[in-house]
Amino acid sequence: MKKFSTTFLVLLVAALLAAAGIQEPKRILPTETDQAFFTRSVQEFSDHLFFAKEFEKENSMLSPLSVLLALGMTTNGADGPTLSSMLDVLTPEEGTLEQLNDANATYLDSIHKLRDIELSIANSLWLNKRVVFDKAFLNKTQEAYHATAKTLDFSAKSSLASINGWVKDATRGTIPTILDAIDPASLMYLINAVYFKGDWMLPFTKESTYEQDFFLKDKSVRVPFMHQSVQLPYANAMGAQMLLMPYTNSRFALVAMLPPLDTDLSSWLAGQKEEGIFTKRLFDSVDRLQETSMELSFPKFESSYKDSLVDELQAMGMKMPFDAMQADFSRMTENRSKDLVIGEVLHKTFIRVDEKGSEASAVTSVMIKMTSMPIREQFELTFNRPFFYAIIDREARIPLFMGTMGNPREQ
Repeated sequence: MKKFSTTFLVLLVAALLAAAGIQEPKRILPTETDQAFFTRSVQEFSDHLFFAKEFEKENSMLSPLSVLLALGMTTNGADGPTLSSMLDVLTPEEGTLEQLNDANATYLDSIHKLRDIELSIANSLWLNKRVVFDKAFLNKTQEAYHATAKTLDFSAKSSLASINGWVKDATRGTIPTILDAIDPASLMYLINAVYFKGDWMLPFTKESTYEQDFFLKDKSVRVPFMHQSVQLPYANAMGAQMLLMPYTNSRFALVAMLPPLDTDLSSWLAGQKEEGIFTKRLFDSVDRLQETSMELSFPKFESSYKDSLVDELQAMGMKMPFDAMQADFSRMTENRSKDLVIGEVLHKTFIRVDEKGSEASAVTSVMIKMTSMPIREQFELTFNRPFFYAIIDREARIPLFMGTMGNPREQ
């Protein structure tokens, strides 16, 4: 009788809502904490974005977190099917915009009081002074993403300097610019910057750095390698040798994964893509690592990477926001104009790994434009061939950066 009564009440409520012209929401809030939802969103998005790319360069690195946050801000200006198409890519299928905002805000709040590590995440909006933007949209990006907003004359040369100056400051000079020019059709740039700097818990000494061979497919190059006798978390996992190198704040670490001798990095990554849930499996494997004594040799390197992510995001299913005939970003402007579209998504990254620790940064710029404009045993472990790496937040169980090192000699 109780089951019948509950079912009857559900049907009655649905009927009353329909009679009142109110439709039930298509997305249902999952019953999980903001942090759990954030972790799941970043892990799934990281997999999709990382494996959507066809890396042409030997050295590449992305910050899925930076891209997600930049697009998360942008999503607050989307409406209708455009909003749904963006949420389908940025969140698990049942996620809502409200939950995405809340989860992102919770993470941004959580990193404010970190010790022994520097992790800075900054968001900004650069607004064309010729357009009146919606106050609710601006308030939401400031509230959920701690974003600063500045109005500029996009026709003035000083505006480009202002935007690039903010990027340089936010990345401590590691990424001097994000834009080469301001697109005449642009109405707004939504920019995220992530900066990380951490010292190794067990640093190398410069006296133990010397050159040795790093083996490529058909040749070898001489590269400075750092050496030490050390005990670190290690295991054979996911078809590779996995090493975790913690920073002084052990919440963060660099994970390096070296494929077997008979498997090149591209083939290994292809297998990981086919198996799926790569990032989740990575963190599950990190949990099972064991302290192991080793003679470690690790290359000292510095690398920069840049690319447009439009093709990758469209391949992931986010097509409508780039389509002039379908995009709806009417919640961005006061006049509710539907003539807005994402014109470009630029991504730049930088990483330096040396005896002391690591420094890494990423910037993602989303440009909005008018649619009317054109659009334990002792053994030797040596990372002397191409490998995958990631800088991770072990507590939040998310990657801050994911990359491949194909040739330490190339920047």
